[in-house]
Parts: sequence; structure tokens; C-alpha cells
Amino acid sequence: MQPLAKTARLAYACVQEMATRRTNPVLEVLQGATSVQWDRRYPAEPLRFGGACLRAYYHCHHAPGMPAGAHGHFHVFVRSAREPDTLGHWTHAAALPMDGLGQPLAWLAVNHWVCGGRWRPAAATVALLDRAAVPAGVSLLERWLGAMLRLFRPEIARLLRRRDRELSRLGASRAAADVRADRALYVLAAERVDLLARLGSHLACA
Repeated sequence: MQPLAKTARLAYACVQEMATRRTNPVLEVLQGATSVQWDRRYPAEPLRFGGACLRAYYHCHHAPGMPAGAHGHFHVFVRSAREPDTLGHWTHAAALPMDGLGQPLAWLAVNHWVCGGRWRPAAATVALLDRAAVPAGVSLLERWLGAMLRLFRPEIARLLRRRDRELSRLGASRAAADVRADRALYVLAAERVDLLARLGSHLACA
């Protein structure tokens, strides 16, 4: 079986399990919260998976460039296993907006100031994502996020390359650090997500 077909089976199993539990990724991360506080991160301690090389949290707030119908979004970060587990060594990989039914809408690349951490270009970030393993023992939500990262690897790689090209274009007349700190620039690139279509295309070929 091709690697993406295996990933599609894992993602589909997660979706099936969530359906059986009458839950979804957003309900899973909110952990039974009866109301959602604006800008609060869920969970309080970020999800950590991928052999401790991936972390993520979910929050809700208005931001320019978010797709219509977004309830909130996951922020996913990656680091090298050789680096200390400190905030300054985590790199923002992508944001994943979710709709009101808990389904993914798009992958977004945001400017550096939005999340901070260590800045890495597209190729280095994707290489770290490729090396981050998602063991079977992690939670349902972490398995789903790990599967999403692999299932949409081409889109994430393209997204980050587009982000870098946009930053290069904007940096033609000023310093790159100034562009990455410009709070007028929030979302730099986006890639639409159609999870059902992606699952269907890979499972049909499995």
C-alpha cells in the first residue's frame, strides 16, 4: 500500500472514531468546555506529539485572511529533536481553520510576528515535518492532526513556498526582518482543504 493510502486510512479511522463518539476535532480540543473564551488557547498545555517534535493548540479570534465560516483555528509547530524544547526553537508550520461543524477549511501560512518562535524557510520546515513521527499511542486528536499533516503534505509544502515568495516580494524594498514583523501582514498564503475528496481519492486507489 502506498504511504498516502496508509495515511488516508489512518485519517479515515480517526473520522470514523469521532463519528462513533459523536465528536469532532474542535470538540476534542475544547475538552467539554461549555463556552469558548476569545483568544484563549485550548488545551491550556499545547498538544505534544510526533515524538515531541510537533505541538499544537486551538483558539478563536478574528484575523484578516481567515476563510468565511471559520470558528477558530489550530496552530501547528515543529522543531528538531536535536534542539532544546524551548519556545525559541519551535517553528510555526501552518494554521488550520475549522468551521462551526468542526471540519477543516484551509491551511494558512501566517507572518512570523503572529506566533514568533524560530524562523525557518519552507524547505527546512517541511523537512522537519517529514521527520516528525506520530506514534500510535497518542490521543485521537493528535492522531488526526498528524494524519492531516501527512495527507496534505503537498499543499503545506506549496503553501510555505508561496509564503516565502510573498515575503521575498514584499522584502524587495525593505529588510526581511521588517516584513516579518509587519503587523499589517497576517495571512501570507492559503491552500483550500477538502478532506472528504482527499480521503476518497486515496482510499479508492488503496
